[in-house]
Amino acid sequence: MRLAVFGGLLATPALPQVGLPDLQLSEVEAKNINAYAGMIRADLRKDKRAAIGDSVGLDPALKDKFWAVYDRYEKDYKALWDVRLANTKKYAEKYSDSKQPMSEAAADALAREFLKNETRMSELRSKYYAEFKAAVGPRVAVRFLHVEGVFDRIVELQMLAIVPMVP
Repeated sequence: MRLAVFGGLLATPALPQVGLPDLQLSEVEAKNINAYAGMIRADLRKDKRAAIGDSVGLDPALKDKFWAVYDRYEKDYKALWDVRLANTKKYAEKYSDSKQPMSEAAADALAREFLKNETRMSELRSKYYAEFKAAVGPRVAVRFLHVEGVFDRIVELQMLAIVPMVP
């Protein structure tokens, strides 16, 4: 199974230490986080399509239908992921700004944005489950949801590993 390829992502030795109360991100560290986030996404996109194809067990007669839906899903998913990444960057920047720490109002606004994005992600999966189900049947559609969830968690864990925890 190709999902094993992504197991190595979780054991990257170059990850900075996080979660320490005195964490201050320098300009270089902030650039490194941005670069690392880009690499995670690039590595995942490079192999994700092949791994999904292998994992969902596509019948050759259904491949074109599946990939047509998948391409639309991936475009919509990327837009929501970009919002998630922007919110994560906002959090990291506010957390590490010792001169002007995150206010209660800013923390609340950021939490509401995060929750709104999570709701949109769930709605997106529901919408595309229906489309996959109509195109290739519920068994393939549910396998796609499962495999997509695994990929999403891998990337999320990678992002969380480089973002400071709330003290």
